[in-house]
Amino acid sequence: MGSTGILKNSTMICAPLMRETVEQMVKEMKQAKAEGSHLLEIRLDHITNFHPHHHLPAILDNKPLPLIILYRPKWDGGLYEGDEHSRLQTLRLAAELGADYIDFELKVASHLIRELKINYQSATKFIVSCHITSSTPSDEELANLAATMRATGADILKVVVNVTDITEIARIFHLLSHYQMPVIAYSVGERGLISQLLCPKFGGFLAYGSIKGYSIPGMPSLYSVKHTYKHDLMNSETKVFGLVSKPVSHSKGPILHNPTLRHENFNGVYVPFFVDNLKEFFSTYSGSDFPGFSVGIPYKEAVVEFCDEVHPLAESIGAVNTIIRRPCDGKLIGYNTDCEAAITSIEDALKGTLISGKLFVLVGAGGAGRALAFGAKSRARILIFDIDFERSNPCECNTLGMHPYTDQRIPVDQETLGDYELVFDAVYTPRKTSLLKEAEAAGAITVSGVEMFLRQAVSQFNLFTDRQGGVVCKMLKQAIWKVLSKRVVSDSGAKLLLPCLYLPTTSFHAGQVHCSPRSFFGVEDFLDDDNSKPYTYQKGKKSKNPNKHVSFKQRTEAYMEPFTLDVFISKRFVSASVTHRVTCKQVAVAGTNSKDIKAVLRSRSDIPACLAIGRILAERAREADVYTASYTPRERDKFEGKIRAVVQSLIDNGIDIKVYLD
Repeated sequence: MGSTGILKNSTMICAPLMRETVEQMVKEMKQAKAEGSHLLEIRLDHITNFHPHHHLPAILDNKPLPLIILYRPKWDGGLYEGDEHSRLQTLRLAAELGADYIDFELKVASHLIRELKINYQSATKFIVSCHITSSTPSDEELANLAATMRATGADILKVVVNVTDITEIARIFHLLSHYQMPVIAYSVGERGLISQLLCPKFGGFLAYGSIKGYSIPGMPSLYSVKHTYKHDLMNSETKVFGLVSKPVSHSKGPILHNPTLRHENFNGVYVPFFVDNLKEFFSTYSGSDFPGFSVGIPYKEAVVEFCDEVHPLAESIGAVNTIIRRPCDGKLIGYNTDCEAAITSIEDALKGTLISGKLFVLVGAGGAGRALAFGAKSRARILIFDIDFERSNPCECNTLGMHPYTDQRIPVDQETLGDYELVFDAVYTPRKTSLLKEAEAAGAITVSGVEMFLRQAVSQFNLFTDRQGGVVCKMLKQAIWKVLSKRVVSDSGAKLLLPCLYLPTTSFHAGQVHCSPRSFFGVEDFLDDDNSKPYTYQKGKKSKNPNKHVSFKQRTEAYMEPFTLDVFISKRFVSASVTHRVTCKQVAVAGTNSKDIKAVLRSRSDIPACLAIGRILAERAREADVYTASYTPRERDKFEGKIRAVVQSLIDNGIDIKVYLD
């Protein structure tokens, strides 16, 4: 993937201004310029008691940027209800005064544009617009419509639709990328948001962004366009990642992933996908331009059936929160990063204390709840509450407390919160929910959903980009604390459920407690006997030592590392390699049998040889852009002496090796 911004796009950012007075218009024109707009759309039909010969010159004389003059009649979705002749005379006046752009409706454009081009030899560009309120036309119908609009003499075409499903926006993208003249095309409403966000990738003439303090449904703010999504760095080669959810406006994913993608010099963008139909969505956005997705409420379980392959961990949980499109064959591979993120957040809050033997009271049983329950069940007893018995049986979860429902929380008496050692709330907006505030006041350890959100985001990023965490984790953490202190805007009216978990300090019985079996895969289950393919899952393979007391963090964190280290030492030679955990491809290899070090070593198996192998392997790993790996000794190995020398040499030479011991 190339560096970001190598191919600059020509898409401009436009701020629509709809104020009631000319004074307010002039003030907001300056504000929009300061916020990064390239041009401004002036809605004359919004000005109260508009007088063309007085107000229009005042607007044009005070313009800080090029202007699009628009005087929309009520019959085309505007506010103007007066005489049609007077309206058209105002637009003629705008051309006479040298307006930069004038927007005409298709119904009146043909004769007007020809007349104006003959009478006024100016640089004014004419936009012909068509607002479609019925169903979104097909690709062929849009092409025919564009041809009709072009025949009017238009310089720029503008098509506005109101999609009922996000898949219809693919037709807009097709029009933008295939029509051989400047086109403005987008959809209004929340489902149409990506038509604005991805406009530069598909070659649109302009995209819209709202000024601060004036929110428009389905339209991003100027700030987010310039700073979060960075339209100026987007081009046709940009890869599109995003959150598949419903609703989606609450997500902080774009604010986390986009700066990190840019920091890693990765030509990609992360956007929210408001999805109604999973099957149609994955069928429509099936190309290599869409290589990965996060999965949110309410689709973490339902999406499993649309994956071509499901990772064993996600399959066991029954929920997927990350999907990767495999480059070699385009198949969708489902993963779950919630499981490790939730349990490690809890174990860290307990200061390293293992969760073994504790009672988990889990409220809610959705996709995140399944991940939490599955991670806990090997060591703890679990009591699950859910409004749907069928969901709680296999394990599910709830979103009370999430913005905008911050005054709501899981129905647990405040007096009983003191009976719990720890309370975890998967909601991350706000950072401290009412439940966590009350639990903290009662003396319980509290864990915010921010911790889980951050950890799963790091693992997702690794999968999206096929790169290691390192600086990414630190950067995401800084970003999350910065943005989660701000309020999140949600247009949804639906009540959602995210998991809340309680660890009682004392044992109690409230209904039937279901004790899950202790068996759970450990890191050793992902190693072949000869360790030739690290972390390759073999179905049905059991741990050789079922009594090992390994924390969930040790078992799964190692597994979630993108790269693994393997070291082999015999009496005659030493070899080591770094392997990608998904593809099993060795990205760096070094051995004392190789010609480049055989000549300089007196022995091929002593400590100096081990140090040399570590140094050479580190150099080759860095050349492959790999800076971290996990290492788990095989059963017959001991982490001492020569193996320790190889690992320490790697660390000394800039490779972060995470060692996981039994």
